[in-house]
Amino acid sequence: MIPGQLITKEQRMAQFGGSVSGKLSTCIEKFQRNSIEKHTGLTCEKTNIRIHLGRNELTECRRPLDHLDGFEYTEDFDGVQKTENEKIFINLKSVCGAGGSQTRTLREVYHFIHGQCKCLEQKNQSVYFANILDGDQAHRRMPLLKNALTHYDPEVQKRIYIGDLNSYFKWFNCIVRRDTE
Repeated sequence: MIPGQLITKEQRMAQFGGSVSGKLSTCIEKFQRNSIEKHTGLTCEKTNIRIHLGRNELTECRRPLDHLDGFEYTEDFDGVQKTENEKIFINLKSVCGAGGSQTRTLREVYHFIHGQCKCLEQKNQSVYFANILDGDQAHRRMPLLKNALTHYDPEVQKRIYIGDLNSYFKWFNCIVRRDTE
């Protein structure tokens, strides 16, 4: 598997075909999801779970903008993996090349990570969050994204993964091994 930092816009287009926007952008997410399932041995189910930022809690919400507080909801998680005792909510992104759209995407991920931290501060001990961020631009901005964790308790920090798909498996195995001991 290619490290996330080596995935460029050109390489991604060659692997997944022409444009990677719109309908074809789901090809990348499917690839990430299939890789997660193959290398962890657990399904990565789609979910409508989001974080309500005003209440700092996970909630199922299919259409947040149907609610007056619709902007209080984050994007939904792309998947969830369930171990014997815990759930890992997964955010999947592939951000390649520089530009305003890529910067905006990564800024939204940064705020999403803050929401994850605040949710964990509510003492939800059965939950982990994984932000799987592939692509050269995601790698370039990884220090900025990881900086979000520095504002929170080390116990909260341990429950959030920020990195590429390759490194996710090592992090995941640490959780599963601890979970089954």
